[in-house]
Amino acid sequence: MVKTPDNAQIEVSIQKQQYASGVQPMLYFCIPLTSFSNHKKIHGRPSQPGDALIYEIDNCNSKNISDMFKVFSMCSKNHNEDIIKILSLILESVDNQ
Repeated sequence: MVKTPDNAQIEVSIQKQQYASGVQPMLYFCIPLTSFSNHKKIHGRPSQPGDALIYEIDNCNSKNISDMFKVFSMCSKNHNEDIIKILSLILESVDNQ
């Protein structure tokens, strides 16, 4: 489990695969209610259709994104290769701007 500056947590859980033999890592990003910018509007009442929570990425929590990439890439060789492809596409799109 990785704790973040805004008290969100990055967790990995090894789960049995649904339709195949073996196990697979699952990455969870657990965000506490108080980390959402509009939590005061929703806190203390039942949720209603149309409710949406807003998680703003700022200087305090922007490292959460890179931490998730790191943890996801450690989950398996395939996950690592996927992250490399994603980062390559991001860099390619930045270079083309």
